[in-house]
Amino acid sequence: MTTEHIGGRQRLTLLVLLGAGFMLSVDFSILNVALPRMGEVVGMDLADLPWIASAYALPAAGFTLLFGRVGDLVGRRRMFITGIALLIVASLLGGFATSAALLLTARVLQGLANAIAIPAAMALLVTAVHDERARARVLGLNGALLSGGFTVGALVGGSLVSALDWRWAFWINVPVAVAIVAVTPSRSVRAPARPA
Repeated sequence: MTTEHIGGRQRLTLLVLLGAGFMLSVDFSILNVALPRMGEVVGMDLADLPWIASAYALPAAGFTLLFGRVGDLVGRRRMFITGIALLIVASLLGGFATSAALLLTARVLQGLANAIAIPAAMALLVTAVHDERARARVLGLNGALLSGGFTVGALVGGSLVSALDWRWAFWINVPVAVAIVAVTPSRSVRAPARPA
């Protein structure tokens, strides 16, 4: 059995989808180091700080299956773009937050963006590579990036807080997500024609 050759467009598709998944997994933990300073700025008590993480995790976990099904009905590529676009809005909102309500709203929207984009990205990954061995390698890499994102998020968050400000833990998403949205509508992120 020959292994499917992964062409240039497929490589771009995989780069976009894997990069988006990694970015979204980083968001789970990127704010952890910044929580005390963030709570102080927006007026949250120490006991309320876990809500900043929960506001992301609850919608991300709770709506993934629903949005996965919606993606099956309305189109996975469309849902992927919607999720990444929502992440841009949520990250800007969180970076400019001056109150607890605005900060928590931004985190909820980031969690919803995760729930919208991740199942769509997974489905697009599965259909982007037709060879079973190549697909297994791609999905293994995706799993490793998703897992590694949690650790990298804490490291990146700590570095941003030390060097700049906690708001950059939100704003760092924006240029990456804008690049993803810019590339995706070009039809580079779609399943290639199945080989004969």
